[in-house]
Amino acid sequence: MQVLHVISTLNKRSGGPSLSSFTLVKGLQQIGLNIEMLTFAPRDENEKLISEEVFIWKLPYSMFPRWEYSLSAIKFLKYNHKQFDIFHIHGLWEFLPHAAARQAMKTNKPFVFTLRGMLYPSALNHSKAVKTVASMLFQNKDLASAAVLHATCEEEYKVIRSLNFKNPVAIIPNPISLPPEYKTLKEKCREKVRFGFVGRLNFIKNIEGLIFSWRLLMNELDEESVELVIVGNGDNKYKRKLTSLVAKEKLKNIIFSGFLDGEEKDEMISSFHYLLLPSKSENFGMVVTEALSKGVPVIASKGTPWEDLETFGCGWWVDNEPSNIKSYILKAYHQKEAERIQMGISGQKLVRNKYSQAAVADNMKDLYNWVMNKETIPPAFVKLH
Repeated sequence: MQVLHVISTLNKRSGGPSLSSFTLVKGLQQIGLNIEMLTFAPRDENEKLISEEVFIWKLPYSMFPRWEYSLSAIKFLKYNHKQFDIFHIHGLWEFLPHAAARQAMKTNKPFVFTLRGMLYPSALNHSKAVKTVASMLFQNKDLASAAVLHATCEEEYKVIRSLNFKNPVAIIPNPISLPPEYKTLKEKCREKVRFGFVGRLNFIKNIEGLIFSWRLLMNELDEESVELVIVGNGDNKYKRKLTSLVAKEKLKNIIFSGFLDGEEKDEMISSFHYLLLPSKSENFGMVVTEALSKGVPVIASKGTPWEDLETFGCGWWVDNEPSNIKSYILKAYHQKEAERIQMGISGQKLVRNKYSQAAVADNMKDLYNWVMNKETIPPAFVKLH
């Protein structure tokens, strides 16, 4: 089976969608599928792709940065589509995913759409007028014509149905690449408890809410006893807003590290006692599995799909009002280190069993087989209604 994965960017700085799609592709290759990827080259000469491996087709970046219209993309899809059995398209609202869907529809090729949380109400309300027009012009038709819509959690499936899309929906989480064995978790010094946020600096991540939570926390703790490290980059205007807020509140124990990648990022996450993810909405949150795989418990908002944190005893799934987040940070701060390590071990088991690259790739392979032969019984994770 030959499958082409289509995504507008595989840039290192693009965050979870780029990493998770690449990790999925590598997992599918490891179980014997022939998978290639189509993306745009980075626009910034200082930017790098996640990988330069030969299975990644790299189109010249578009001269139209907002819409990313690309004649090269049209030509590639027109002249190469026959070698692929399925298109797997990642993301909405952009030219490359639309071009792939259009080519698939013209040639009766089945295609899967991974939605990346882009249909959540909070996401649709961002640039709402543009998305309303795009929905009418092409996006709704593209989605309705897909063989399967791919959601990463039950909540995203419910969002899809609330928008009246009738396609089969596959609920398959994002994968994470794991080492053959985990390192033994060791106690960390708790003279200064380190909390961390990792992700794009974006309004949807609710970082302002986290900063307000931290201000409340400082009414109850000595500032030398804790620190918050905010890892990531994003819109410069939004970043300035955050740094100004920290300065205004005189929070000297909040650190902005900037963007980290590779070993630097791994080492930073490993240095946390706890990870914080207070997002307004999140269709998955790759950083949660990254932290859990390193034995770091997580406090995540109910805007994320991480009820598993409570179910498997590896963190807390909480309402994201600042006062509530503060209370859970305080609860974590007062934990004994042995309790934190036990939560870390539980998190590692959860990731290995449910979110590993191998487990997710096996499910996606089953989905592709069903897409190619829908007369068979669908996999258990596919919802037809």
